Amino acid sequence: MSRTIAAHLVFGAIYLLLPQAATAAPITIDTVPIGNLGNSADTYGIGLGAVSYAYNIGTTEVTNAQYAAFLNAKAASDPLGLYNTNMASGFGGISRSGSSGSYTYAPISGRENKPVNNVSWYDTIRFANWLHNGQGAGDTETGAYTILGGTATPTNGLSITRNPNAAWWLPSEDEWYKAAYHKNDGNTGNYFLYPTGSDIDPTAELPVGGSNSANYESAINNLTDVGAYSFSTSPYGTFDQGGNVSELNETLVSGLFRGLRGGSFLTNEFPLRASVPQSYDPTFENPSIGFRVATVPEPSSLALASMGLLSIGLLVRRRRVVVGQASSSSGTEAFRWTSSGGMIGLGDLPGGGFFSNAYDVSADGAVVVGSGYSNSVYGTPIYEAYRWTSGSGMVGLDNLSGGYASSYAYGVSDDGSVVVGMSESGGVSQAFRWTSGSGMVGLGDLPDGGYGSYAIASSPDGSVVVGWGTSASGYEAFRWTAGSGMVGLGDLPGGIFYSTAYDVSDDGLVIVGRGYSASGQEAFLWTSGDGMVGLGDLPGGSFNSTARGVSADGSVVVGQSSSAQGTEAFLWDDANGMRSLKDVLTSEYGLDLTDWSLYDARGISADGRTIVGTGVNPDGDTEAWVAVVPEPSSFVLAGFGGYFSSDAHSVSADGTVVVGQGTSASGVEAFRWTSSGGMVGLGDLPGGNYYSLATGVSADGSVVVGRGFSALGEEAFRWTSGSGMVGLGDLPGGAVRSEASGVSGDGSIVVGHSYSALGSEAFLWDDANGMRSLKDVLTLEYGLDLTGWNLRGARGISADGRTIVGYGTNPNGFGEAWVAVVPEPSSFLLAGLGLSDYPTASKFRMNPPCSRTTCNRKRLTMKTSATITTTAALLLLSNITDAAPVSFTGLGDLPGQFFFSSAYGVSADGTVVVGASYSGSGREAFRWTSGSGIVGLGDLPGGGFSSIGYGVSADGSVVVGDGLSTSGQEAYRWTAGSGLVGLGDLPGGNFESQARGVSADGSVVVGKGSSASGYEAFRWTSSGGMVGLGDLPGGSFSSSAHSVSGDGSVIVGEGNSASGFEAFRWTSSGGMVGLGDLPGGGFSSSAQSVSADGAVVVGWGDSASGQEAFRWTSGSGMVGLGYLPGGFSSQAYGVSGDGSIVVGRSFTSQGREAFLWDDDNGMRNLKDILTLDYGLDLTGWTLDEARGITADGRAIVGTGTNPNGRSEAWVAVVPEPSSFVLAGFGVLDDLTFAWDLDGDGLFDDSVTNQGSGGLASDSVVFTVLFAPLSAFALALSIIPCAVASPTSTADELEAEGAALYDFRNDVESAFSALATELALIGGGFSPPGLEPIGNNLFAAGNELRLLNFSNAANAMEVEGAALYGFRNDVEDGFSALATEIALLGGGFSPPGLEPIGNNLFAAGNELGLLNFSDAANAMEAEGFFTEAYIQNDGTAVVGNGDYAETSYLYLGSTSAAGHLVIQSSNSGADLIVHDQMSLQGGSTLSLTGDYSNLSVSYDVSVSSGSSISQTGGFFDASSSPYFDLSGEYLLQGGSLWASRVSVEGELRQSGGYFDAYELSGGGLVEVSGGNAYVQNLNDAYGGIEVRGGSVDMAGEWVNSNVAVYDGDLELSANNFWSYNSSLTIEGGTVGTASAPDLILDSSNINLDGGVLNLTNLDLFESTYQQSSYLGNTPSAVIQSVQIYGSNSSFSVDGGELSIDYLLGDYSSQTSADIYGGDVSVSHAENLTINQSGGTLAIDNSAGGDLWIYGDFGTLAIGDAMDDGEVISTLNIAGGLLQNQINLDLGGDQVSEYDQILVDQFYEYNGGGTLSEVELFSLAILEVDFVNGFQPEIGDQFTIVANDTNLPIAATNSFASPHDPLVPLADGDIISSGYADYLISFNAGSSGNGIVLTVVSVPEPSGAILMLGGGGLLLCGLASRRRKRKKATY
Repeated sequence: MSRTIAAHLVFGAIYLLLPQAATAAPITIDTVPIGNLGNSADTYGIGLGAVSYAYNIGTTEVTNAQYAAFLNAKAASDPLGLYNTNMASGFGGISRSGSSGSYTYAPISGRENKPVNNVSWYDTIRFANWLHNGQGAGDTETGAYTILGGTATPTNGLSITRNPNAAWWLPSEDEWYKAAYHKNDGNTGNYFLYPTGSDIDPTAELPVGGSNSANYESAINNLTDVGAYSFSTSPYGTFDQGGNVSELNETLVSGLFRGLRGGSFLTNEFPLRASVPQSYDPTFENPSIGFRVATVPEPSSLALASMGLLSIGLLVRRRRVVVGQASSSSGTEAFRWTSSGGMIGLGDLPGGGFFSNAYDVSADGAVVVGSGYSNSVYGTPIYEAYRWTSGSGMVGLDNLSGGYASSYAYGVSDDGSVVVGMSESGGVSQAFRWTSGSGMVGLGDLPDGGYGSYAIASSPDGSVVVGWGTSASGYEAFRWTAGSGMVGLGDLPGGIFYSTAYDVSDDGLVIVGRGYSASGQEAFLWTSGDGMVGLGDLPGGSFNSTARGVSADGSVVVGQSSSAQGTEAFLWDDANGMRSLKDVLTSEYGLDLTDWSLYDARGISADGRTIVGTGVNPDGDTEAWVAVVPEPSSFVLAGFGGYFSSDAHSVSADGTVVVGQGTSASGVEAFRWTSSGGMVGLGDLPGGNYYSLATGVSADGSVVVGRGFSALGEEAFRWTSGSGMVGLGDLPGGAVRSEASGVSGDGSIVVGHSYSALGSEAFLWDDANGMRSLKDVLTLEYGLDLTGWNLRGARGISADGRTIVGYGTNPNGFGEAWVAVVPEPSSFLLAGLGLSDYPTASKFRMNPPCSRTTCNRKRLTMKTSATITTTAALLLLSNITDAAPVSFTGLGDLPGQFFFSSAYGVSADGTVVVGASYSGSGREAFRWTSGSGIVGLGDLPGGGFSSIGYGVSADGSVVVGDGLSTSGQEAYRWTAGSGLVGLGDLPGGNFESQARGVSADGSVVVGKGSSASGYEAFRWTSSGGMVGLGDLPGGSFSSSAHSVSGDGSVIVGEGNSASGFEAFRWTSSGGMVGLGDLPGGGFSSSAQSVSADGAVVVGWGDSASGQEAFRWTSGSGMVGLGYLPGGFSSQAYGVSGDGSIVVGRSFTSQGREAFLWDDDNGMRNLKDILTLDYGLDLTGWTLDEARGITADGRAIVGTGTNPNGRSEAWVAVVPEPSSFVLAGFGVLDDLTFAWDLDGDGLFDDSVTNQGSGGLASDSVVFTVLFAPLSAFALALSIIPCAVASPTSTADELEAEGAALYDFRNDVESAFSALATELALIGGGFSPPGLEPIGNNLFAAGNELRLLNFSNAANAMEVEGAALYGFRNDVEDGFSALATEIALLGGGFSPPGLEPIGNNLFAAGNELGLLNFSDAANAMEAEGFFTEAYIQNDGTAVVGNGDYAETSYLYLGSTSAAGHLVIQSSNSGADLIVHDQMSLQGGSTLSLTGDYSNLSVSYDVSVSSGSSISQTGGFFDASSSPYFDLSGEYLLQGGSLWASRVSVEGELRQSGGYFDAYELSGGGLVEVSGGNAYVQNLNDAYGGIEVRGGSVDMAGEWVNSNVAVYDGDLELSANNFWSYNSSLTIEGGTVGTASAPDLILDSSNINLDGGVLNLTNLDLFESTYQQSSYLGNTPSAVIQSVQIYGSNSSFSVDGGELSIDYLLGDYSSQTSADIYGGDVSVSHAENLTINQSGGTLAIDNSAGGDLWIYGDFGTLAIGDAMDDGEVISTLNIAGGLLQNQINLDLGGDQVSEYDQILVDQFYEYNGGGTLSEVELFSLAILEVDFVNGFQPEIGDQFTIVANDTNLPIAATNSFASPHDPLVPLADGDIISSGYADYLISFNAGSSGNGIVLTVVSVPEPSGAILMLGGGGLLLCGLASRRRKRKKATY
């Protein structure tokens, strides 16, 4: 490895403890400056983040300690309700003592630095006022905000705004948003999607985590200390703006709520995004909601920020070269620091936004490596690894071939020639090794992994690389050499499988990192001899340690550990174990680290003398530090034991002693490990909670330091074998909290940090002087001038005690690392590293960012079909020859619009694919072949253009789907000869049909139509036409057919039965038969495809785990297919001809992923199969779903995201399925095995399995010989397996899941080895040594998994992760497993438990499962539960003052209901559900009262027949990814917040507030009162009806229906988009306040009443229809209407409509139809107006072509213009040289013919006197006689009525039809061919119009009259009503 040391810098005090007295000293709120004044708003369309002024924002959220100081100052009697009693329990962190008038408050030990929660919005602004007014006795009601009323809820609550002179305040949403998401790259509009400086989902993991990590999605199921994710900051350096607690902001939302942002530890990643705003009732208080504050910037911080001194991280070389990341004037920039030259920026790579970071540096400091922004993808800069030298500057290293162009360099060899890191390749992360000769070379991944690997460090010569990869077991540390490749190092025993290597010794033989042991996360030291050994933890904290660096000889280890003090840097050696580095520096080397807290040690030099890390300096700021110590003597390593969660923190000089933290029977305990003695617990300090952590160890391993819990609190300790663990006390004046972080080589000096009256201070301890403030030692004893310095912690000390490093706050008030060196005992030197201003984040040997794409995938290599006795060999049989061609092809798209294609069907031979794309006409069905490519199939004639292809015949000659015809949506059948032919619809319903499937020969088509009964499945043949198939009995009528067997005899789909939506299978003989549903969930299933013979059906159902793909046969019934790893939803869409292969999609943390299922391998990721098994390069592709598969299973089609980020159809062709086998072999009767022991390729011997008894225990490893060897190469992979041997053939056993079970005759011995794996044993078998329970159930102590008794016969379900014990001596089990007691039925009364009703027993709040047996046993539910069951008509009540939590809440079952009431009147009634809640069987949930709160973090399911009613309180389901409402929800009051709600039942709102991100489903959503906010409608075909109240929508509509009858509908998005949706308005108002932009795509608006107000209306293949046929008078005001395409329509038949701009489409014929009503248009262009009634008034046309037609309507032309304004020419039907006006003459009365009205005018150039009105130039007047009218001689028609007082110019006004250049004069005769007319100017009733007089009438014919004249000057608008007559066509 390159001998580097690392430290990490973060600005602001992370750990802040306050005295608990009411007279506490003023608190410090650390902030970061937010610059880039005048930046633009974001580009995500949210429009937030633009802030024109400078401000500072809190580095972290406000902590419990800070808020407790506020309470002590202002809440002695608390009349304003600033304290919530929930703060003292659950996730709270503040206790209250005393009585009203003398209340005192204190942060709860261990939770001081967690964010305060359970605060209302009003509490937060009162806290800001208090800060504004100087703290202490400062007023809470005035200052930054003026608060009136003197009560908890102010009288002016909704009108409170920030006062202009505010000094501290709650940030606005723009301020909060900018600090979180803006890229800090100047005054740009560039923003990240997440507040961790990333557009990729942060990893939900334990802190410290990587560079993109956060506390959300139950990462630890609790709050973390603020700033715990020290490497995941926003670009400005804030912590935790994503996750931990959601944060309130100042902005008023919807007039009722206040803004909320960032998500919490209970939410998924969705609320963390920039694009997801939230809001919250200002009176509500919640354990997942907190806040941070903002303030005016300090002048010094602004100046420093502008100078670019914003430090982010550092690394240090043996020559004291420091590299890292800081903020410069250009942006965030990598730097290189030396003591002589200071900090020098290294610039950035060209092409991207300015951002770079340095991660490592060569031994001589000449070569620096890291990552920076290079080129950009879709506007987002990406990272590229670089190598820097002073000569070449920063040179990018590119990325692995085929990668996504993202790479990071993490380590470099001593000479700088070898660089290691990570690059994305093929869509996943891959470790690389770079040299100048070979370039970047990928190192692959561990066997059976998913190519997610990171290289973190290398040996000095670059020959050994370490990091982590993914193996079959999980995330695993690796060691790589050129000879061995990547070799996994395993993990510590007992915990989850997860290990990471961070550093390696010079010889490559010692590796350190972090794993998971039985105790928790634990540092480890690995050698080839001892393997991975845990190093334990420092005492007193949660068990969590990580080894970050190791000395050249592997004897000294440094890192980070939790301790009683929080998190501390440790130093480990074998002699002393793990010690607090600060303790070492202070105690052994005499450094005064007063007020320094050494948070983490990130690296150590080759000689072990120099250590760097991160800490909190005396000023409370986080600062990097470097510690230089004398030559160490010796050091070692320790670990192992307990629950699999331990962490090694330090190692002795010689590597023989490791110390750290593990979990013992007593609790979390410090340990010391040696190879001879193993891991030995060191106990804990007396009197406190049992918790200790070893963070450092002396050189010889004899002295261990850390922290523990004593009676006083968290206390540093020093341990020796003679004295045991001895507390080191605390510095005076503060809360008792100290931690030892380091220890000198001989163990005599300990350094760390403690809390004094001044806050956190570094300490130095030795036996003679005890614990002293390090600053005091340096200043008082050694005379150093440290004025302005605050040494907040010491993080490390050298072996000789001469050098101490730590962190503090420098005189400028910023975090800065320091090193104190003791050259001679008489003098000290404190060296700050010059890293002032705001240091944020970098780290040495960085735990690389772990996206879900790279970390959560595991490649399934094989599946065992049985278990092999003793040492089992699993064999991978890999295809090597005779494989059919493998290919993957993107199908492209149709030209003309945006890039999009989607595949839905494939022919039997795979040569033809069908689907849909977008052409220039719109959405269009396509047919693809390899020869022709993608070809559009057009659409049905007459309707708007939209078609789609769903199914294709076996030979590809017939395609079926649906299009838009004149009648509406219509099923079609296509052939090359006939084109698209509509199939009609079922009789009686609204015209709407779809074709979804077709038989093999193309003769039978199936789908869905609209009959008189409703939607109905149909079967079509050419002879019989379309025939309805009916529906399943019992439910409302609705069915749909999706697929048909090859011969057309079997049809599958879904219907609506009495149970709900249900998959069906139809045959002519049996009719429609329901297939049921998967067990456990709400009832809902759908069949999507059927095998060729009709025997196998696939689709999806609703299981206990959620929506799940199924496979059905008559024999097996419906069987769930599971999910992809990490998945939570799956759907099957296609099945092979024989039914053996199923394809579809599964939703995982990565999004949608296509899967392939077969019986041998289960469900697998299709992309993994194609890339890993078949070697295809799918770099940049994401396969979202597989929709079809050929009969032979070789070709699969679907849709994915291509490398350009666009949706594209694809086809994948694979070899014959049988040619690729993944086989696991087990114990088989009479099976012959052979083995090759000497490796010569020949089998040496054989052995025969003698039946089910299994092989002898000493059987050799073998290779199985029953595979077809000619087709396969046999590769032997030895994997030890547990043993499963049934005692008899009657004892069948199913081994399912990851665990293997042992049921041998000597079962008692197996229990000791596999105690936790005992499952259910049936068949009458009685295991020895087990107590029987009933007939077939046995338990041994607490070794039995969850028991759920369903009846007296002791039927039982084995499920869950918890272990429960129910022996006959059950009281013993209860005492050991108090918190795990579940329900015991059958009248059994456990000793020591209080009975509740007949069958329920509880011990305090320890009940883990609520299962109410009958309605009489109603019970008040309060406490913490694992699972809550409310069943058998039982009722549970959460009442006043109750607080309950559960992971799962189940109301009712399929056979009986359960009932839950949450009610409050004067205090909180809170129920928190951390996972999912379901209601079934007619269950009810009632939420009443203002103080009732229900929060559900995951799925909500309300089955049909069940209901929720809410009249008050707050139901928070905003974190639930799915809210399935098949029952009923009645919202009459209170607030309901949800994310995605699928309504198949009914949701009716008559009051309160409803907030949802998305609505979908076929059920009804009705709003008749209250307020609702719905962002998106997606497949909400059941519709939302607005009948009162107010509804605000801010996103888009897709396949949805909206109707407004009363109330208000606001569309608040900037551009509201609607696709295939409808908006019907019969009353109320739409868009009145917001006047939004509305874009209709294949959608329609029907305005039959009410008021519509829009800014812009764009019609794409869409319809606007306004009428008054309901007797209403609709009214619409639209600023601009743009009509695109000939298939769009715009018609008015009543009411009033005002349009500023009515615009057609240049490229196609567009029109507007006026049948009635009053229409006013200011400007009209490029369209035909068909007017057959009503009034059309056109003020002016601003260019373009306007055609005006009519049928006895009035065209009023004019323009009300200002003086001097020039009007554009109105072109009527043509260009200027051939204008045309079409007039219909139906009689000689004015009401019977068309007329042009001129009522105002103005001249061209303004001013002067106008003598004439000039009409059109060379206008052609077309006259048609209609309705049989034949004129007679003398008939007159006033075709132009001139109401002005000026004549119409005759000279040059009109031209002869026979000679357009000859002007006509008054009195000329013009022959039209049908009649001759006399033209009279200045005629008519007004005396100045134009009149045609018939002078002769020949035989009827068309008449054309040429009218000529000058330009028309029209200025105004008037109208004359004409008799309305609708046009006929």
